[in-house]
Amino acid sequence: MELWDGTGKTRVRQHVNPLRRDFQTPPPPPDWTSVYSDPTLPLALDIGSGYGRFLLLLQRNNPERRVNYLGIEIRRAVRRPWWSQDVHYVFANATVSVATLLAGYPGPLTDVFIQFPDPHFKRRHHKRRVVQPQLVAALRALMPSGGRLLLQSDVEEVTVAMRNTFELYGGDAFELAPQHAEGPVFHSRPTAPAASACCGGGEAASSSGAFAASTGLGGGQGAGAGAAAGTQLHHLSDGGGWAADGAGAGSSTESDAGADSEGDGESANDDEDGDIANMVSQWAAGGWLMNNPIGTPTEREHYVGQQGLPVYRVLLVRK
Repeated sequence: MELWDGTGKTRVRQHVNPLRRDFQTPPPPPDWTSVYSDPTLPLALDIGSGYGRFLLLLQRNNPERRVNYLGIEIRRAVRRPWWSQDVHYVFANATVSVATLLAGYPGPLTDVFIQFPDPHFKRRHHKRRVVQPQLVAALRALMPSGGRLLLQSDVEEVTVAMRNTFELYGGDAFELAPQHAEGPVFHSRPTAPAASACCGGGEAASSSGAFAASTGLGGGQGAGAGAAAGTQLHHLSDGGGWAADGAGAGSSTESDAGADSEGDGESANDDEDGDIANMVSQWAAGGWLMNNPIGTPTEREHYVGQQGLPVYRVLLVRK
């Protein structure tokens, strides 16, 4: 409650087009010696940090860990009074900025979290999703062997796309964490052998029924089902959940026409995006982690769990 009362309370844009020209230039990296008391410590990076409460709670839950925490957020949502000597936030488009921002960080990048990103359901807007080949290449270059990468969303289609992008463009550098073999995990549907495991069409549908059967939790259709039915949703905040377009967005929404006028409409990479969504994935056989391997939930994760709905988690390890 202390973190909740001390952060947020700021109106931010709910729809941000990361392809806007002013989001294509990475900001200069911070002076790490002025940001952290010891910039040689390992770094935990939260991509899409929202109001920043997750990192603050993660720090408080792990007081014995000597780690620096960095959040990158494309919306100006974090309130400066809650910054500390161990937790820092940067306003930037992480997809194009991570390599520049962290190139000079003196310590190792040991943990990366990409949690509940904006789903951008429309196919022509998939290019706006945060996990793109450019981000995979940057994290591949920055993370040392043994580094952990957590991908999770309550929209299965989104986690499938994130997982597949890392597998396609970084499969020789990342692998599923041992937790996927040790369990507990759940699957969207009966799994085939790894050689023929497929993460296309059927897997992208809602699996709340399978999750409820495997965990004993009840609940109706999840956010993934809403996506499958064509409902366009947007994220309200770092814990506010998703809402149908037009509900609560107010005057801060960006029109599709306005975005496309900047040259961000359909493009040649739409075919590539279709390949990502329907590729045959070897990692799909590892299922979705039922438990959070980090131990500290985001507000969105806590809310979804209270509803008895699934969270689709993949934990990767840098080889």
